Amino acid sequence: MGMVIFLGLAIYIAISIVIYKAIKKLNNILVNRLTLAILILLPTYDIIITNILSAYYCNTSPNPKTYIEKKVEYPISIYWEDNVYPGFNKADRELMIKNYLDGVHLKTMALNGDDGKVYVYSCEKDISMYKKSLQEKKIEENKLVKVNNEYSILLKQRRDLIKTKKILTKEDVDKLPQEDKENLLYLYEIWMGSNFKTWNRYVVNTPDIKKITTKIEKLNKDKTKIKSENKEYFKDFSNQCMQNEKIYTKATMPKLNYTVTFNEVKLNSLSSKFLYSDETQIIENNTSKVIAYNQRYMRFFYNILPDLVLGDRYYSEVMCGGKKFIPYWIFGYVEEMLDGKIKLTDKVKNTGIHKLSRNQKLYKKYIKGEK
Repeated sequence: MGMVIFLGLAIYIAISIVIYKAIKKLNNILVNRLTLAILILLPTYDIIITNILSAYYCNTSPNPKTYIEKKVEYPISIYWEDNVYPGFNKADRELMIKNYLDGVHLKTMALNGDDGKVYVYSCEKDISMYKKSLQEKKIEENKLVKVNNEYSILLKQRRDLIKTKKILTKEDVDKLPQEDKENLLYLYEIWMGSNFKTWNRYVVNTPDIKKITTKIEKLNKDKTKIKSENKEYFKDFSNQCMQNEKIYTKATMPKLNYTVTFNEVKLNSLSSKFLYSDETQIIENNTSKVIAYNQRYMRFFYNILPDLVLGDRYYSEVMCGGKKFIPYWIFGYVEEMLDGKIKLTDKVKNTGIHKLSRNQKLYKKYIKGEK
């Protein structure tokens, strides 16, 4: 992407110089200055306007506020209302259940659907079984840490060992009999792609190397098994919760303890060409008090720095408003068993709430015109 942008700028500068020299021959100072200003502003005007507007919204009163009055360990029941997508489709609802409906801290979750209905899911875990599962999970996590450490040590040992061996070039390999060729290792594979110049270099797969390689392969299988077992545990519970589905309208849905809302903030016609804004509120329903709030302002991609790498994104970056504020920080938790008690750590679940990111959804909505 960098080369494409550099080439484009180089061409633009060259053309601008030609134009300016031609205009300069008119010997009109006003026309010269006006031409120079236009040539400079043409590729950069959006950068200037974007930063002026951002400074206005981010620094003038009222400032976009981000605050969290309290973190709720046991919300028990939450209604999530996303009016940006709008609503949660079936895949999104499955993701939400998997990430947040643990049956202990959160037992009932309501989600506004993409069809205008409200979907309510309820699940509850036996607390003793839950503690046991946390203890087992901790044991498995410790196993994984141990395996990963051993894996790293073996990789280093194998790399160090290979350095003592004779390195073969591709020409050397071509001269070997077929049975010997099958007993070689790519150095690229051993060094995990860290040096692309070695892609065509080989080393004889000697017994001492094979011994370490066999251990590494076993550890890889152990890691996969541990991760798979953890994944299956949560998948089974999520499937049970998904089956406990009840459908309501917003007027008829049961009253829950908390509400999380996501809304787009409409900006004026000028600002909306350069910035996008949204807000999140977390409301304690029994008091109607907003216990957490965040409003963000995001800029679009600049004309001279378009989204050529990833593509299909609506905005580039957050200009202000809690960059690290995420609604599930209030309810998101990573649990551990400490002294026989369930404790929430300071770690936060950084998982999404939709299968399709908000940035991509807005791109489809506003750029491609999809619903």
